Amino acid sequence: MLLLPVRSFILAVMGALTLVGVSAAQMPRVGVVEHYGVHKLSLDQVNRAVGIAAGDSLSDDALAAAMKSAQARLSSLPGVEAAAVEAVCCLDHQLMIFAGLREAGVPGPRFLPAPQGTARLPEEIARTSAPFDSLVGVAVINGDAAEDDAQGHALSHAPALRAIQNRYLEFARASLDSLRIVLRTAADPRQRAIAAQVIAYAPDKRDVVGDLVAAAHDPDDGVRNNAVRALAVIAVLAEREPARGIVVPATPFVDLLGSVVWSDLNKSAMALDRITSSVRDPALMVALEPRVLVLADMARWRSPGHARPAFNILGRVAGLQEQAIADAWDQGDREKVIAAALSSSRRVRQTMER
Repeated sequence: MLLLPVRSFILAVMGALTLVGVSAAQMPRVGVVEHYGVHKLSLDQVNRAVGIAAGDSLSDDALAAAMKSAQARLSSLPGVEAAAVEAVCCLDHQLMIFAGLREAGVPGPRFLPAPQGTARLPEEIARTSAPFDSLVGVAVINGDAAEDDAQGHALSHAPALRAIQNRYLEFARASLDSLRIVLRTAADPRQRAIAAQVIAYAPDKRDVVGDLVAAAHDPDDGVRNNAVRALAVIAVLAEREPARGIVVPATPFVDLLGSVVWSDLNKSAMALDRITSSVRDPALMVALEPRVLVLADMARWRSPGHARPAFNILGRVAGLQEQAIADAWDQGDREKVIAAALSSSRRVRQTMER
């Protein structure tokens, strides 16, 4: 499923609306306001700080300003170490606003220092990638977000996007060394983000897992978004064809579940869902225990596509069989699975008792 990189959401959606002939006055309304990381503060207190509500209809400039102000207010709440407010498209043609916190005492992710190098992508790669985000916006708005991940890289059903991704196959084969250098050393985060997107199309995925794992710790959320998404897709191939010897480590994704950036949580849950779908490593289940509370927040989100990965992970933490997890989801019994995961997590119980 195609998802807009959060940092370029407003620009991409406005470009997409223009491409499909929709005016700024027809910007979609806010449908829901979701939360994560809110465990000690009250939701009423958080919602007052956010100041954006379901039914609001804002221009791109007004939405950007409202999210910036909301983030500042959330950050100033007592006991809040970090906060983020993000807009995501779309649930029933309406915007989703995600308000996230990291409260005091919750371990956060560890990022690498920002690179300072002067490396640049070949001009053809940068030029070919330029319309990608707007075209993702068009695909999402048109309900054409399906893709084929079977080869370990994404191939969109939308023809314009697929044409770019087919070029990525050529670029990754011909310019792998340049992509690797830019991804690891370039000072420009946009250059690194494109490199993370393109390098995932390398013929041998084992060659680039290490590069993408390093990029999953990049200080820029756009780079992390592309890297973690690529690793999640590679994990599909690793599971389907174990003879290839592809190993996608879970540690970066567990770490990123401590982030306040929505795309970090969303992509990490997607990756962990795929990694744990067939093999439940006991050490990984233990490592996930400190993240069960935020996974529970995510599993309650009203957008099924965003909630389902976290829900599946919680079911596995609770020791449920895959069919039982699927049945609970189909029956709308999310809270039963969430409660089972919370009660089975020793560390979470201790946290809740303090």
